[in-house]
Amino acid sequence: MNLKKILFLVLSACIFSSLLFSKNNQEPLKLLQEIPASIPSQTDPSDQFNVPFGVAIKNGIAYVTDLGHVRIAKINTSTMQYAGEIKIKSKKKSEEFLMGRPAFDNQGNLWVSDMENGRILKIDENTGEILFQFGSFGENPGQFHASNGLSFDAEGNLWVADELNSRVQKCNPSNGQCTVLETGASSFPQDLAVHGNSLFVCLTWYNKVVEYDLTTMAVVREFIGNDSIKLNTPRGIAIDNTGNVAVSDNLNQRIVVFDSEGNVSRTITYYPNTFNTPQSFGGPTGIKFDSEGNLLVSQSLTHILQKYNSSNALVGYSGKIRNLDFQMNYPAGLSAYFRQYIFSDLYNYRLQIYDNKGVYVKTIAPFNLPKDVLYAKDGKIYVSDYDDTYLNGRIRVYNTDWTLLNTISFPYFYPLKMAMDNNEFLYATDYIMNKVYKISTPDYKIVASYADKGKKYGIGISPINNNIYVSNSDLCEILVLDSSLNLIKTFGAPGSEDQQFFTPLDISFDKNGKYYITDSGNFRIQLFDKNDSWISTFGGLGYSPGHFFGIIVNKAYFENLKGDLFSVSSYLNQMRIYQVSKANTVKGKHKNIFSKPLHERKTNFMNEKLEDLKNLIDKKEKNKEKIKEILILLP
Repeated sequence: MNLKKILFLVLSACIFSSLLFSKNNQEPLKLLQEIPASIPSQTDPSDQFNVPFGVAIKNGIAYVTDLGHVRIAKINTSTMQYAGEIKIKSKKKSEEFLMGRPAFDNQGNLWVSDMENGRILKIDENTGEILFQFGSFGENPGQFHASNGLSFDAEGNLWVADELNSRVQKCNPSNGQCTVLETGASSFPQDLAVHGNSLFVCLTWYNKVVEYDLTTMAVVREFIGNDSIKLNTPRGIAIDNTGNVAVSDNLNQRIVVFDSEGNVSRTITYYPNTFNTPQSFGGPTGIKFDSEGNLLVSQSLTHILQKYNSSNALVGYSGKIRNLDFQMNYPAGLSAYFRQYIFSDLYNYRLQIYDNKGVYVKTIAPFNLPKDVLYAKDGKIYVSDYDDTYLNGRIRVYNTDWTLLNTISFPYFYPLKMAMDNNEFLYATDYIMNKVYKISTPDYKIVASYADKGKKYGIGISPINNNIYVSNSDLCEILVLDSSLNLIKTFGAPGSEDQQFFTPLDISFDKNGKYYITDSGNFRIQLFDKNDSWISTFGGLGYSPGHFFGIIVNKAYFENLKGDLFSVSSYLNQMRIYQVSKANTVKGKHKNIFSKPLHERKTNFMNEKLEDLKNLIDKKEKNKEKIKEILILLP
């Protein structure tokens, strides 16, 4: 390359850099603040997890994907003590990973799914180096959209749960060639296991496990449960030497074990006196039998790895219970009042209050399971919780000095998220009974209700027409109801495209009627206008805050800032406050920000900037003249 070309590229790079970092080129999504503002040091991770996920066992060592620490932790299954860690090393600088599930092949090599980039990685367990990889983001055979559970059969084939493509792929681990087994639209398989000549797949959104014949791929049988025990979002599966099938029944907060005939033989679950202890359940996900028949379970929300024997007794655990000030454990709900934030710190069974600078103020406790908190238009604070029996739900009503004023309780009432309209009617979703309630205040009577299929989770109220918006989290849709709870319409569908959802949770409106929805399973937030037209998407699969939970729009907390502001609580046990610049909506054109996988986001970003560079050089005569002047001076 001659000197002229080199200098031209250098000059072009300078212009390109100015485009990247120009103050006029605002980022569409800017992180303003994290709360807690300071978190205790985690320099020694040997006694703690941060979202333990998948589990594999080899030679008495459990290998656990620890999402928050971006590592694979090693735990001695006999003592349940920390035995080291594996940090994946890539030849590419600053490469991001979102590890799913680990597995060992028949030769004892370690493999792990990379959900962020749609890949399968073979890892040197001593150095962390990537020895081999295959896959990319996409829908063709050999491509993945959230590659998750892994399992090898006797012939060495690798089976992969291709979650968001709703299918399973059978892959040759030597060359990455794959064939596809469709598992049904919107089945979202998260984990699988091979046993003998059978493949067992968790069809997470169908609430069942399906056994396939490996030779014919015909369905052999289905594991759903019985009349009293039914699976709800199964997220992990393990099979012991005798054919017993253990399933992490995630939303029911339990483990269900089926015998070799497919009958429910036992369950492992939480009990009221075990909350905030190593026996507590919080998002059971990864699950494996060890060589002695003990069951290892990763509790991704309480951040511990448990070990149960065949009598359901907890005989060991690894990890630290998070219940200190400045620490949160599943901040499911949040609200704002008097320039402060209140969090429902679910699995620490309390509320935490921080000021608008992120400084810890105080803790309100105890609660049983505080799922949401609302500082409402009537000046009172509402907390959805369980009663002391943990068999019935209730809403506790407080004054702003935290004096308990009243308790709202009805038979078969399990309130989750809450909102209040301008007429001071309180609305609450019921995730267990699949209902929405309208409750009068201050006499606290049910004046209307709505029920149909689907888990009712988040709720928001439009300031424009007082319509009620409710997320149907398992059906991946949004309900629009009038103020009397009559259904007006539904919109949305399962998927990861714009206006599609994968576990939509919370909903929050701004004063102009725009609203944000936490699309938790897709790791993103979607923004809609007052007419329910999609505007933008923030986040995406693998986006670092992880699953988003609660959301509030809180522009009033910051002065002299352009654009909208919203706050979200997330899987990282923090609240993050974001500023949205007006750059995300220009003349009716929408930008889908960060909604595609990392490599595609980077490629698209570079292409956009190169196009900007081309336009800048073409349109601005002064830049052309500068380049010409420099080139003339060169020999």
